[in-house]
Amino acid sequence: MGRNAGVAVATKEEAPAATKGAQQSKPRKVAPPLAGRNAPSGSFEGQELKIKLPAWASIPNAGAASCMAVLFTNPMDRAKTLTQLPGKKYGKNIVEALQYVCKKEGLMPGLYRGLPVAMVRESSKNMFRIGLFGPVLKCLHKEDTPAPAWKRFIAGTITGALGAVSSNPFDLIKTRMQVPAEMCAYTSLKNAMDTIVKKEGWKTLYKGVGASVTRDMLGSSVNLTVQSMAAEALVSNLILSPGSPVLGGISGILSAAASVAVMQPIDTARAYVYLKPHLYKDVTHAFRFIVLREGPMALYRGSRAHFFRTAPHYAVMFALLECITGGERKVLHKRNKAIVDTVPIFGAMSEEQRDKLAHGVRIQQFKRGDVIVNQGETEDREMFFMLQGTAQTCKGLGAGSGVAGAGGGGSGN
Repeated sequence: MGRNAGVAVATKEEAPAATKGAQQSKPRKVAPPLAGRNAPSGSFEGQELKIKLPAWASIPNAGAASCMAVLFTNPMDRAKTLTQLPGKKYGKNIVEALQYVCKKEGLMPGLYRGLPVAMVRESSKNMFRIGLFGPVLKCLHKEDTPAPAWKRFIAGTITGALGAVSSNPFDLIKTRMQVPAEMCAYTSLKNAMDTIVKKEGWKTLYKGVGASVTRDMLGSSVNLTVQSMAAEALVSNLILSPGSPVLGGISGILSAAASVAVMQPIDTARAYVYLKPHLYKDVTHAFRFIVLREGPMALYRGSRAHFFRTAPHYAVMFALLECITGGERKVLHKRNKAIVDTVPIFGAMSEEQRDKLAHGVRIQQFKRGDVIVNQGETEDREMFFMLQGTAQTCKGLGAGSGVAGAGGGGSGN
C-alpha cells in the first residue's frame, strides 16, 4: 500500500443510464424532495443551485460583506447617533442631523466621520453574528429539512451575544467619534483606544457590554430568523435563486423592520451611557431616566433614522453576501463540472445534464486505510469515484466496505 491514499468524489444526483450494457443496480426507494435551501438541484429548473461551501467560509464572507456595506450606510449611522444625543441640539430627524454636520464639517467629513472605526466594528461583529449563524444552526438542527423558527431564534441569540462582546470596544469608540467634531477628543481608532485605556481604564471599553449583549441577542435572533426564513421562502417558491443580490436585499429589509422594533429602546439608553458615563452608571439607570424625565416614547428617539440606516445596511450587506457566496459557488461549480467531464460513465449525458450533476459533487481526501464508505450507508442517489489513488473492497469492516489504498492512477465507485 502506498503513502498517498487518493481523492474520491461523491455525486448526489440521479444520472440516466450512461452506456449500453452498463451494470444496473437494484432500484432504491427515492426520498421525498426537500424544500427551500435544502432542496436537491433536480427540483430547481432554470435556477442556480446552492452548492455547499466549507463551514468556515461563512466567517470571512460575513466580515467582508458587512465591512463593504458600511461604505453605503455610514451617513445614516452618523445621523442616528446625532439624533440620539440629549437636547436634540444637532437635529430632530435624519435630514436636520445630516444638514448640520455637512454645514459644520463639510460634505465628505460630515457624512463619513468615524468610517474606519465603523468598518472595523461591523466586520468584528458580523464575523461572529452572521458568520457563525449557519454552523450553530446546523449543530441545533441536523435534519435534512428547513430548521423551525425557534431553532433559528436560539442560534441568532447565541451568535448575537458573541458578536456584541467582540465589537463592544469598537462600538463605544464609533459612537464617541461620530458626535460633532467639536465634541470629539480623538483623531483615530488607535488614538481613541490609547486615550481611553490611559485615562479611563481598559474596562471602559466594555462599558455597556451587558446592554450590547442583550440588544444583539434580541436583535440578532429576530433579524437572522426573519432574514433566513424570508430568503428560503423566496427560493422555495421559485421567485428568486441563491446568489441573487435581490434575494439578499429583500430579505435584509424585511429583517430590519423586525429588529429595529426590538433594539431601539436599548440602543437609545446605551447611547446615553456611552456619551455621559459619569452621569449614567449603566443602561438601566439611563433607561429609567429617559422614561421618567422624557417619557417612554423617547426610547424610540432616532428610530426612523435607525430604520433608514439599518434597512439599507442589511439590504446591502445581505446582497453583497449573496454575491460573494454566489461567486464562490460558481468557482466550485466550474471545478465540479471539470471533474464530472473526466468520469467516463457520464459521457453519454448531455451538457445540461452534466451541468446539473456538477451541483451535487463533493470532493474528499482520504488517508491510507481510511474507510471511504460502507455498503448500505450511502444516501439515495449517491455514487463514489476515485480521482487519484486506488480503493479496495474489504470484508470484516462491514459488508462491502471501501478502503483507501495505494497511490497512483485509478478510478472506481
